[in-house]
Amino acid sequence: MQLPAPLTLLVLLAFFLYPSAAFSQEIFPPPERLPEIRATRAAEPIRIDGRLRESDWETAEVIASFTRFQPNQGGPVSLPTEVRILFDDEYLYFGAMMYDTLGREGIRVPVIRRDFDYFENDLFSIALDGLNDGRNSMVFQTNPYGAQRELLSLDATTFNRQWQTLWVVASHIGDYGWSTEVAIPWKSIRYEEGATEMRVVLMRIIRRLNERATWPPLPRAMNPYRMDYGALITGLRPPPPSSNVQVNPYLLVSGQDTAVEGDPGGTSDGWRGPEIKAGGEVKWAMDTRSVLDVTWNTDFAQVDTDRQVLNLTRFSVQFPEQRQFFLEGNELYTMSARELIQPFFSRRIGLDDQGNPVALDGGFRFTRRGTDQTAGAMLMRQAEGSESGAAWFAMGRYTRNLNATNRLGIMASLRHDAEGPVPPVPDNFIGDAGLFVPPSPANTNLTLTADGFSRMTNTLLSHYMLSYTRNSDANAPADGWSGVWLGEYRDNRNQLELTLASVSETYDPRAGFIDDVNYVMSRAAYTHTAMPGWLPDFIQELEPSVDAVHFRRYNDLNFREAVVTASPVALIGRDASELEWSVEAHWQQLENPFRPLGASIAPGRYQYWLQELEYNTDYSRRIAGKVSLREGGYFGGRLFSASLEARVAPVPQLMLTGTYTYNRLRDVGTGDDDIRAGITGLETRVALNARFQWITFYQFNTRSNLHVLNSRLQWEYLPMSFLYIVLNDTRGDAVDPLAVRRRSLDQQAIMKITLLRQL
Repeated sequence: MQLPAPLTLLVLLAFFLYPSAAFSQEIFPPPERLPEIRATRAAEPIRIDGRLRESDWETAEVIASFTRFQPNQGGPVSLPTEVRILFDDEYLYFGAMMYDTLGREGIRVPVIRRDFDYFENDLFSIALDGLNDGRNSMVFQTNPYGAQRELLSLDATTFNRQWQTLWVVASHIGDYGWSTEVAIPWKSIRYEEGATEMRVVLMRIIRRLNERATWPPLPRAMNPYRMDYGALITGLRPPPPSSNVQVNPYLLVSGQDTAVEGDPGGTSDGWRGPEIKAGGEVKWAMDTRSVLDVTWNTDFAQVDTDRQVLNLTRFSVQFPEQRQFFLEGNELYTMSARELIQPFFSRRIGLDDQGNPVALDGGFRFTRRGTDQTAGAMLMRQAEGSESGAAWFAMGRYTRNLNATNRLGIMASLRHDAEGPVPPVPDNFIGDAGLFVPPSPANTNLTLTADGFSRMTNTLLSHYMLSYTRNSDANAPADGWSGVWLGEYRDNRNQLELTLASVSETYDPRAGFIDDVNYVMSRAAYTHTAMPGWLPDFIQELEPSVDAVHFRRYNDLNFREAVVTASPVALIGRDASELEWSVEAHWQQLENPFRPLGASIAPGRYQYWLQELEYNTDYSRRIAGKVSLREGGYFGGRLFSASLEARVAPVPQLMLTGTYTYNRLRDVGTGDDDIRAGITGLETRVALNARFQWITFYQFNTRSNLHVLNSRLQWEYLPMSFLYIVLNDTRGDAVDPLAVRRRSLDQQAIMKITLLRQL
C-alpha cells in the first residue's frame, strides 16, 4: 500500500520547501542549577482584589525576566510582566502585573466562565511543584476577569484538566493592562514536612499578539508544565502538614414529567414531585500526601448534557467525564499510551451505555502521592436500575518512579454486577412475551493492568501498557488481552509518533472503555513546523503533516482497514486562525454488515478517497467561526459532510453560539441509499461575573428526531459552594418491544445547593 504519485509529490514538496532559520535555536536541556526567587513573608493581611496595593508587594523580590517560547523560542518579550511572591501562615500568594501598551483595548477575553479556554484568552499561569520532584505540578490559571482554571499534570504528558480545588483569585483591568492576585491555601498544596523550597513555572499568554512567555525559559517544543525546567521558590515557611476536613453536603429538590404517545393513561403522567434528596461528600486530607474522599447518595444533576454526534466510523465514541467526584485524581487511573483503550473509565460508574444516569448509593476514594510513589483505591456501589442489577466497583492503583525519568505502575479493577430485575410485562400487552429481554445474569469482571512511562532523552519518550480481563459469567467473553506502546519524538521543528496496539476478541474491561475489539493497529504520524522567511506577515507558521494507520484482525491477522491522511497545506495565522487542506485514502475490509446512519453496507472490500478543508478564525475576537467540509467516496458511494460554527460575543458577559453538522450519504449500501442527517445546536451564555453563569444549550438531531434542551444557572456564592437551577427537556422517538415508533417526552426541573466547609 502506497500513496499515489500526485499525493506523494505534494507531501514531499511541503516538507522540502519549508526549511527555516527561525528554528536555529536547538532544544536546550534542563538547567543543572535552577534559577531562584525568594518569597517574602507578608507582614500584613493581603486583600485579594487584583490591585497589589499592600506595602508587602512593594518590598517583595520581582521576577521580570520572562522569555518568549511561542511563537518562536527565545528573543525579547513584546510586553513586560512582573511577578512577586508572598506567603503567610495560611496562603501562598502570587501577584502579577501584565503590562500592555494598548491598555484596556489590548485585553482579549471573549467570554467569562470558569475553566475558560486556554487558547482564546489573555492568561497568567502558575505551575507549582510542591513535592519538588520535577515531575508533578498543580496548575492555577486566571485571566483579566479573574476566572479560574486548574489542572493537574504528571510528567507533562498526563493531564486532569477538570480537577478543581480551593483557591482565591481576583484580577483588575486598567490603562496599564491588567493585574492579578492569587491566594493558594497551604491546605490545597502537596508538600513535604519541613519544605522550604518548591518548583514553579510561570507563564503569560498575550493573546492579541499570539505570544507566550515563561519564567524560567523553556524550549518551544515543551509545554509550560515541564517541572524539570522549573525555578525554585526559596525562603518558604509553610505550616507543618496537618489533617483537615472539608464537608460538602447538598440538598436537591426536583420534579419530573415523562410521557409516551399512546400510553393508556394519556400522553403524560403529569409532573411528579417535588422529590427531596440529600447527600454529599467529605474530603479528609490526612496530611499533604494522603486524601480520603467519601461520598453518599451521590448526585450529578448539575452536570452538562452530553453533546450528540453523528458517528460515521466503526469505532465507539468516547464521551468525556464531567462529574466532579470522578475527576478528582482521574489522571492517576488514566492510561496515556492510547486514550481509546482505558482499562478503567469512570463513566462506566453511574451511567448506562446511552449516558443515562443510574443512581449511586455512595463510596470512597483514597489517594496518596509522594516523590517516589503514588497509590490510589476506589470503591463505589451502584444502585439497582429498572433493567440492571446493583453493581460494585473496586479499583486499586500503584505507581513508582524508578528514577527521574522512568515510571512503572500496576492497576486492578473489579466490577460485580448482581442479577438484574425481571422486566414486567404490561397488562395491555398482546403478543409473545419472549420479546422481552430476560434479566441480566450476575457477573464478576476482573481487569489487571501494568503500564509504564520512560523519557529516554529530552526529546524522546514512550508509554506502554499490558492489560488482561476475565469474566465469571460463562456466557460472557473469556480471558482477553490488550497491549499498547507509544513512542514520541518532539523537537522545535518535528513531531513524530509511533503507536502499536492490539485488542483481542475477548478483551472486556467492564469498568473501562475500548473503541473496538479484535484488532492489531500500527500508526505513524509526523508533523513538521516551519517559519520560512518568505511567509507573508499574516501567516505565523506552516505545519504540514502525514498520518498513516493500519489495522489487522487480532484472531487471524487478516487485513481489516487502513487510512492515510496527508495535510500538505496547514497554515497558522498570526492571530491563531488556521487553514488546513487534507486528503484521505481509505482501504476497508468489512467482515460484517455496517450500518452508519441506518445505511446497510454489505461485507466486502472497499477503497475510496476523501478530501477535507477546515478553517477557523481568531477565536479571541468578538465574532468568530469555523467551517469544515468533507467530500469524496464512502463505502461504494459518496459522502458530503459540513460542520459550521458561528460565535458572537459582543461583551465578555454574553455569548451566542450556533452550530450545524450535516451529512449526506449517496448510493451507499445494499439499497443505494440516499440519507441525510443533521444536528443543529444553539448555546447562550450569560455571565454577571466569573462566578455567576446562566448557560442554555439546545440540539436537534434530524436522524433520530430528537430535541434536547438543557438550561443551567450556576452561582458560586462562596468559594467552591454552588447554587444550581437546571431545566431539562428531551423529546424524541422511542421504539417499544413491538418495534412501533412513538414520541417520548422527559422533562426535569432541579434545584440543587452545595456548601463547602473546611473544618
